Amino acid sequence: MYNRLILLLFFYITLPAAIASESSQWNKTIANISDSVVSIRVNVVRTFDTESSKTTQATGFVVDAKRGIILTNRHVVNPGPITAEAIFANNEEIDLTPIYRDPVHDFGFFQYNPQDLQFIQPKSLKLAKDGAKIGVDIKVIGNDSGEHMSILSGTLARLDRPAPQYRRGGYNDFNTFYFQSSADTSGGSSGSPVIDIQGQVIALNAGGNHHSSSSFFLPLYKVTQALKAIQNAQPVSRGTIFTTLTYQPYDEARRLGLSQKHEALFRKKNPVNGVLVIERLLAQSPAAQNLKIGDIILSARVNNQTIEYTGRFDAFELFLDQHVAQNITLTVSRFGQEINVEIPIADLHKATPRQYVQVAGGIFNNFSYQLARQTNLPIEGVYIASPGYMFSKAGINRGNVIQAINQQPIKHLDDFIQALSTLKQNEYFSIKYVSIGLPNQQQLANIEFQTRWHLSQSCQQNLLQHRWTCQQLNWHTQSQSSEPTQVKLTQYNNQYTAKIANSLVMVQSTLPYHIDGQNFQSYSGTGLILDAKQGLVLADRNTVPIKMLDVSLTISGVTEIPANVLFVHPIHSFVLLQYDPSLLPNTPLKSARLSEEKLSEGDTVWLVGYQTASRIIGEPVLVSSVEALKLPMPDVPQFRDANSDAIVIDQPPAVASGVLIDSKGIVRSWWTNFTLDSSGNQTIDRGLPVDEIIRIRNQWQKQQSIVVNSLEIEALPISIAQAKNYGLSNDWMKAIQNAAHKPQVLKVYTRTVGTDAFNKIQNGDLLLAIDQQIIRNYQDLHQRSQATEVMVTVWRDKKAINIPLKTHQLNQLDTNEIYLWGGAILQKPHRALAVQMGIEAQGVYVSWYWYGSPANRYHLTPLHRIIGLEDYKIESLEQFIRLTKEFRNKKYLRLRLMDLSKRESVITLKPDHQYWPTQKIFWDEKNSQWRNQLLD
Repeated sequence: MYNRLILLLFFYITLPAAIASESSQWNKTIANISDSVVSIRVNVVRTFDTESSKTTQATGFVVDAKRGIILTNRHVVNPGPITAEAIFANNEEIDLTPIYRDPVHDFGFFQYNPQDLQFIQPKSLKLAKDGAKIGVDIKVIGNDSGEHMSILSGTLARLDRPAPQYRRGGYNDFNTFYFQSSADTSGGSSGSPVIDIQGQVIALNAGGNHHSSSSFFLPLYKVTQALKAIQNAQPVSRGTIFTTLTYQPYDEARRLGLSQKHEALFRKKNPVNGVLVIERLLAQSPAAQNLKIGDIILSARVNNQTIEYTGRFDAFELFLDQHVAQNITLTVSRFGQEINVEIPIADLHKATPRQYVQVAGGIFNNFSYQLARQTNLPIEGVYIASPGYMFSKAGINRGNVIQAINQQPIKHLDDFIQALSTLKQNEYFSIKYVSIGLPNQQQLANIEFQTRWHLSQSCQQNLLQHRWTCQQLNWHTQSQSSEPTQVKLTQYNNQYTAKIANSLVMVQSTLPYHIDGQNFQSYSGTGLILDAKQGLVLADRNTVPIKMLDVSLTISGVTEIPANVLFVHPIHSFVLLQYDPSLLPNTPLKSARLSEEKLSEGDTVWLVGYQTASRIIGEPVLVSSVEALKLPMPDVPQFRDANSDAIVIDQPPAVASGVLIDSKGIVRSWWTNFTLDSSGNQTIDRGLPVDEIIRIRNQWQKQQSIVVNSLEIEALPISIAQAKNYGLSNDWMKAIQNAAHKPQVLKVYTRTVGTDAFNKIQNGDLLLAIDQQIIRNYQDLHQRSQATEVMVTVWRDKKAINIPLKTHQLNQLDTNEIYLWGGAILQKPHRALAVQMGIEAQGVYVSWYWYGSPANRYHLTPLHRIIGLEDYKIESLEQFIRLTKEFRNKKYLRLRLMDLSKRESVITLKPDHQYWPTQKIFWDEKNSQWRNQLLD
């Protein structure tokens, strides 16, 4: 008893000292290695294979200070093109070059130029591939959760964990054990060194399970072999027989047919308590023809070299790596029987895609082994990493594999390029494809070949230079001529639908770029034929929101023809389109009859419009009210109708826009849809007067152009009684009542910045007259604002004031050119910014950016204006592009930004001319088409 007390006393006395000693040792270890751990900023510039474009951060550490080699994860180095920078402990920033990413395991190497470091001298951290033991205390040192330096503690709990499966369709490691610990690491710590108390790196942090607070570490056996080859300027040999192996303990192996004899030999020669079993075979591979799921690997032989009775992934994998391009003889136990099979060992690097094609905004690469093994498909076909404009128009998404184009098999990218090179612009081609989610169900789609909007190139990974080199692809520029089609129009039993159906078409539009505040790519709605001889069609701005897009018309669900955008109304939801009538010979399309006669509350009309491309519906409806259209300000500045009376109908039928007609089939109102929020989930339907439609139709028929002048104010009607409260005189009240059927006064509630009205009119003014003619309603306001100069009479401060005003011409405000710079879409500030946010048309407006771009990395975010570059004030888009050319060789550019609240900020941005060259998209007047011009 006495001795026990002495021992306990000794334990309690010495424990604090031991803990303090261990803590001191850890402090020394961490201080010794911290200069060698770096934070890595990565721009994944292209969606490629399993990875999506993005900006991300991770960790790495120096393993060869002399050569500047940094070890991190494969999912950090990425299989596709990236740019990367390392930030050392002293905040020195240095460019990184990816020099190796393993085809299977989650490790890769970056390289930097050691001579570029001026203020820090990192050491090479020692890799101890055999240093991991169960129970060893470890530290994970890295950039955890975005922190520059974070130290997490843990204890190794398992050394034989299966490789983690992160997600289907993404990168997943296989054919290796992983270590497991309770250190709860997060995304930024990917690539962190896992060190023991001596400062040895015993594993590489790779991932974790946040639900169980577990972290997964990659063993270093393959890392050390690859590093040695790189240091000796030799290729990293990687072999495969296209099988996924699983480790099974002896009890399970017995149930699979392992004999007692073979188990005894395994236990004698094998350092682990299990065997390697075939879990998965690549479809149509030699292994799939010779091996079976559940086969237990007993031995492998190439020539006179043999490996036998091993349950270690690393030993079997090393044997394959040493015999690439040779035949291997495997002896397997198949349900208790020994079977010998001969299989070629393939080069694993060749099963990894190293090329992509960029066309029509999409990214395509050869189907990879990574994805093939997950989907039970062969390594054949072209993978749609990103569908881009052309493929997404046809409803084709990421994650599909193209197997044929126009009935020709597509095995790889060369087949893909060859198939597309035969096509003309706007020509339809068919593809057969499968989804990686449903690999056994082949699908068929038709796609319209359109490449003029985007840069096309083929890019190849140069293994010697460790960079991607690109070659521009040139397609046919000639357009496929549309074939004339006689359409037998659908006959409708409903007499009211029949009266207008021959004047209706279905309109589809698609946007190649997100500009002018538009968030969606595709829109559809009803079109109204205004002039069948000239092919004039009216659409709304919820169907054709801007001018820079593609438009087509579907006639009675029978044929689809192209259309051009002639005019986009800047104030109201009207767009004038034109098609070629010769494409519809002997098709009895009719010009719609329009009437300016106003609808009133209680009137019965028929709402007619398209529900789908081939179905028109028509139902009687009752006009509930006629009231001023008042729409909320959108979250993102974009077109918003104003200064209009609107027809309200309770619970109208669902149509993709349409018309309200009377019993004679005459159009009395244009029925359109208005979006109330940026998500597009909240909408309202309203009918608009047709007087402005008649005006723009007549102008175009007469002079082939349309001019819209505006005072650039928004007003809402108030009653005479309310106007009286503002002090309106009895004489003016009497004059307004005598002039109007529905007495009201328009009250100004906003003016557009940069106009004459902004300087002379005030919010709250009551509009009384223009050029001595009383303003009764919105129609009067529009009609009497078409002169270039007008005299406006307003009521202000209890008296009438005459104010001479210059109107603003709006028909030249369409966005007809944009620039792609630094991965952002830049445009001139559009009208909605001035109308809704009070922002003048100065500087450069950022409409959009792409993930993985410099704009994404350095926060050149949409809804900002660039107002300064270096020491220059930016007045226009052209000036900005010119200055970026002058500063092309500057590593970082200093940009001054202003948000929609007119708050200024300054950022620095590092341009990337290789992956994000400057491009101009503009309307080519000479050839009457949109073009993409590469400027870099």
